[in-house]
Amino acid sequence: MVKSLTTVGALLSEAGAVYRAMRYGQIEHDEGRSLVWVLAQMRAMVEAQALERIEKRLDELSGVAIERRAPHGNAIEYQPAHLPH
Repeated sequence: MVKSLTTVGALLSEAGAVYRAMRYGQIEHDEGRSLVWVLAQMRAMVEAQALERIEKRLDELSGVAIERRAPHGNAIEYQPAHLPH
């Protein structure tokens, strides 16, 4: 039974298990290669989610999203930074 694949560590562990299964002839090379490819795509998604959480937290910590006063007294609302992905 496959464990939860929601962390990079779990995905790497599963890729290792697939590699060992291929090495010992328990699964065909083509099937193993496809499984490892899917695991790599899932890893990219998990990493992207982590980066989004970090970006959100950096915006909160930097105070970019807070309301500030302009020199002439009018309020200016700054939007969160939009960082490239």
